[in-house]
Amino acid sequence: MSGESIANKLRRLRREGASEASSVGAASDAASGSNADASPDANADTTRTTRAADLPAHLTRRLARVAAPSDLAARATTGPPRDLVRRGGAWERVESFALDHRHGAVRLDRVLATEARAIALVAADPTLEAFDPARAVYLDIEATGLSGGSGTYPYLVALARRVDERWELWQGFMATPEEEPALLAEVARRVGGAGQMVSFFGKSYDRHRLEDKMRHHRIDAPFDAVLHLDLYHPLKRLYDGAEANGKLQTHERVLCGFERTDDLSGAYAPMAWFDFVADRPHLLEEVFRHNAADVLSLIGLTAHLGGVLEDESALDGSPAHRARGLARSFARAKEHARAAEWFDRAAERFGDAGASVERLALEGARERERAGEREAAARGYAALVDGADALVAALACERLALLAPRLGRRDEARDWARRGLERVRIARPSNETARLTERLSRRVR
Repeated sequence: MSGESIANKLRRLRREGASEASSVGAASDAASGSNADASPDANADTTRTTRAADLPAHLTRRLARVAAPSDLAARATTGPPRDLVRRGGAWERVESFALDHRHGAVRLDRVLATEARAIALVAADPTLEAFDPARAVYLDIEATGLSGGSGTYPYLVALARRVDERWELWQGFMATPEEEPALLAEVARRVGGAGQMVSFFGKSYDRHRLEDKMRHHRIDAPFDAVLHLDLYHPLKRLYDGAEANGKLQTHERVLCGFERTDDLSGAYAPMAWFDFVADRPHLLEEVFRHNAADVLSLIGLTAHLGGVLEDESALDGSPAHRARGLARSFARAKEHARAAEWFDRAAERFGDAGASVERLALEGARERERAGEREAAARGYAALVDGADALVAALACERLALLAPRLGRRDEARDWARRGLERVRIARPSNETARLTERLSRRVR
């Protein structure tokens, strides 16, 4: 049966299960209003995905539900998704793209010039300095729910990778619950063979949905040994507050110039598969298209992330937020002199936009102090003492009180502490002001 098409397999399973599934099938047909004309083969057996007796009870109950009428009905199809081939125990659809394929405004081959150092820095993960975009697989899944456990099926898994001078997009699909082990085994083989993986929010979702089900089927999960770049976290560090939200589709639009046309929301993915399994018209073709766009966006966003230190002028997105994110990334990596430089750039860019920059100036002065540039840090703090933000001014006074003895001006320390107390008293009360008041009070005694 290895060469059997998906359509023929499903018809065979329908014939085998017809006698024991007749009551369930009749109920489903009645609920969905289907008839012979809605079938891929109106003169033969209606396509079924599995024997009803083989389905878990929770899935049988789920299939009995019928979605409310929707304006998406005109985009629904019947029968199996197109171009599926049985290979390696799983159904798959494989497409390829030129290495310089444009996804929005981004050429995908830009990712091959990615600087792993930039990715490791913003991801706060030194192991990613070994990241190689040409080896990695770019992963996205579609599942029947957000939770884990045996009741959630990751039914569509997309993996993009470079193969010779092309990008290959592999989409593995399970047509029935019984095919889940085959799909997961193929995913494990591909991910493990690559040794590197890129996802979006995958450390919190995709990985665990796949890993849970692999363990359930006693398949060795490869993820512990795989270098994993989760784009959600570094992009949030770079552009926090710059965009309406941190969703993949927001980043791809702003940073890659990719606009989706008639895209199906991922919220429809569970119902699309359940409709398919229940022989109702379904939106799986739309889910495949949505899933493919997600994966190509992962390549484009990786290229963006890898270029933030090389040619920043060529990048889309907010330069001010990006400078602040890089400054804080360098600070986290204890590269204090570079952090101070990027805080200066962030302050200049936010200032040009009319935003307050006193907090950024304070962070920049602190990084100069940590870098051993005490005189420059003291000048930075002093410039903030009479600023509009009373709390920032008080914090600057505290740093000056601490710096004064190290600069040979011990007699100034108490005066700076007193000035700090004056400023903190007019700041908005908070836990931070209360703690600062206590610290400054000890210095004036």
